Amino acid sequence: MTQSTIKHEVSFVGAGLHSGKNSRVTILPAPSDFGIQFYRTDCKGENNCIPANFTNVVDTLRCTTLGNSSGLKVKTTEHLLAAFVACGIRNAKVLIAGEEIPALDGSAREFVLKFLESGLQNQGTPQKILKVLKPVHFEDTSTGANASFYPSDTFEMEFTIEYPLPIGKQSKRASLVNGSVVSSLSSSRTFCMNGEIEYLWSNGLGLGGNYDNVTIIDEKSNKYLYPVRHEDEPVRHKMLDAVGDLSLSGYPILGLFVGYKSGHHANIEILHKLFSDKDNYEIIDAPDSVSSRLPGMKVQLSDLPEI
Repeated sequence: MTQSTIKHEVSFVGAGLHSGKNSRVTILPAPSDFGIQFYRTDCKGENNCIPANFTNVVDTLRCTTLGNSSGLKVKTTEHLLAAFVACGIRNAKVLIAGEEIPALDGSAREFVLKFLESGLQNQGTPQKILKVLKPVHFEDTSTGANASFYPSDTFEMEFTIEYPLPIGKQSKRASLVNGSVVSSLSSSRTFCMNGEIEYLWSNGLGLGGNYDNVTIIDEKSNKYLYPVRHEDEPVRHKMLDAVGDLSLSGYPILGLFVGYKSGHHANIEILHKLFSDKDNYEIIDAPDSVSSRLPGMKVQLSDLPEI
């Protein structure tokens, strides 16, 4: 199992989901062992690099924000990171002119589409993976959210959310191997309750949201204001967020992630718990036998669902 990057440069332009401000993102191929690194091209100075690692997360309110020691930030990274995982892209240089990744359609679909159209480049360098060895748990007592890792011979995810109707309680378990992140999760959009919108706006959030990139749920009628792409799209989107957040471990993960009402905060905290004890995990060169048990292997454009 070897590392990969994109074959050709790709670009995206659009408004950020929360800031509402336009930004331009250009993604370049990167060498082996580079990982995913963000560069704020709109900021002068030498330290404009922000590596995609959980230790660089500076905020988890409604999105995952990365930052560096110079105070530079990149907001709402989770959908783009999930797209990298979905396509098996381990190395990429992300140039961003602006502070927030464009929302596009509110999912990872458009990122995945351009990556697969660009093509992927096998780099021939062995890929290291993170193997979960022991159960690890995190609970947020203030919200009741919790997240856990368990040993597994593949990358699996089990997720449960609870919201007012029409969402209600949704649960989904999936083995996220090969092209399954693309086919099952990548097109699932972010969502919010209609009654939250004014609160979000008053706190400088959701300013770039619209009916094209956010699934709105109306509490009074207990209905989605626009049709969903999947009957259980909300839980799928939460799983997509988690795929992006967990990629900040820096490695493909061989293990089962279980989330209950888990959001960005719990997703990042469970990574801190995992890495807090070296007995919890091991980093190994991935044998060829593991390649069929991780996301992004054998992925192809036909895996992307029609919308």
